[in-house]
Amino acid sequence: MKIIYEFYNESEIVEFINNLKPKNEAEFKVEKLKHKSGWVYISAKNDEKEFSINYSAAVFDTADLIQFFGETVKSKEKSAIFLDYEGSNPLLYIEPISEDKVRFLFAHDYDLFLNDNIDDYSLNDYKIECDIVIDTKILLSEFYNVLIQYIQDKKYEEFNTKKAKKYKNIIKEYINKS
Repeated sequence: MKIIYEFYNESEIVEFINNLKPKNEAEFKVEKLKHKSGWVYISAKNDEKEFSINYSAAVFDTADLIQFFGETVKSKEKSAIFLDYEGSNPLLYIEPISEDKVRFLFAHDYDLFLNDNIDDYSLNDYKIECDIVIDTKILLSEFYNVLIQYIQDKKYEEFNTKKAKKYKNIIKEYINKS
């Protein structure tokens, strides 16, 4: 498994994932990306609920998130990325299921991190917001549509634009392939 920003090790991630069951063929939509004062909020929803994928653009390179999705195009390997929300470490996970389907999971510790009464917690305590099997093109298109705006907005220079553009092009090529 490829892990970007390894906050938990592979065995912990595998144990966590193996205890979950994804929803098959669920609807998924990324609605918008908002960047405010160094914080990024990606609004999304699935069949059941709306949620927000949050991270600090000041400490987490958005190019790494774009790379995470870009590598999904050719990889047959499971991938995980932990975002940095300045102490909170939300998880995105992608697992190839077939030639054109992936499992996508988003889980977070936002509430746990903010709770002064909880000093220690594990990945098993994370809140699962989304665990679905989805067409790879749909998943990548949804994230591409909001991330492309971020890349093209010249006022956000705190990320590796060369890397972001490389993986953006990989995603775009895949999405446009018939």
